[in-house]
Amino acid sequence: MRDAWNGSSGRRRIAGLGLTAMLASHSFAREIESIPVAAAPVLEDRYPARVVKFPRGVTGSADLVYSTIDGFRPLTLDLHVPRRPTAAPPAPLVVFVHGGAWKAGHSRQSGAFENWPGALASLAARGYVVSSVNYRLSGEAPFPAALSDVKNAIRWLRARAGEFGIDPETFSRALESAGAKAELLLIPGADHSFIGANADATRRNSHLALQRTFDFIAATLNPDKR
Repeated sequence: MRDAWNGSSGRRRIAGLGLTAMLASHSFAREIESIPVAAAPVLEDRYPARVVKFPRGVTGSADLVYSTIDGFRPLTLDLHVPRRPTAAPPAPLVVFVHGGAWKAGHSRQSGAFENWPGALASLAARGYVVSSVNYRLSGEAPFPAALSDVKNAIRWLRARAGEFGIDPETFSRALESAGAKAELLLIPGADHSFIGANADATRRNSHLALQRTFDFIAATLNPDKR
């Protein structure tokens, strides 16, 4: 095989590649100079929002960051919002807290459901705003980190009630396995001092603590059997 460095044609090819790379780098440098720069480091995720259209007019927003804690991954939730006429009143909020023995699971799975986001969207189509929350697992942070995360998610949603069309005084939680245990520890009247300040995030709510949510969601998927 002929050495590419030998001969005038080989040297010209190498020089041409070097010139192309230099011009490309200069062009890229000019583009970088035109990109806006903030006054301070930007730590939040600026990737464009993921918005999905589900059947019956439901809009799903994925990976909304509700909490950033130093040393941990950003904590996210998914939100399913029903179609609402302009003058419609705020909608009740349902928050799903997944199971997984505290050490596994995520906001988009529940038992044997083939398409859990689709199941939550079908509930939203009935006039609810439905959120599914990720929290820190036991391998990431010890108890009561998961409880604190769920409370922070609820505070975040309440603070944005107007933006998402939520009635901040009317919401329920659909809970599975470890998620149900977490919420039973957060019921009004319980001692929340081990979690920290602002322990009133769960007041004025109804609680649906379930080992499994099959019957609850089955009713939304089979409206004739309610």
